[in-house]
Amino acid sequence: MRSEKIWKEQIETSRWIDEKEVSRITGIAIQTLRNWRCQGIGFPYSKGPGGRIVRYLLDDVVRVMSEGKINPRE
Repeated sequence: MRSEKIWKEQIETSRWIDEKEVSRITGIAIQTLRNWRCQGIGFPYSKGPGGRIVRYLLDDVVRVMSEGKINPRE
């Protein structure tokens, strides 16, 4: 049962999400995400065929946000 929960969590974080969902999850404005892509900064992303569809791997979004985590009492 425990391994099934871990497996489901891995699938959940391995899914691709659009910029609207990244914005909703992180609180970062969609325009900021777009600006960051143009500047080559921010979250890793992929473009679909034709280069118009942008998707982020949820795992990458969580990782980048965690890397910036500050523990004020340490």
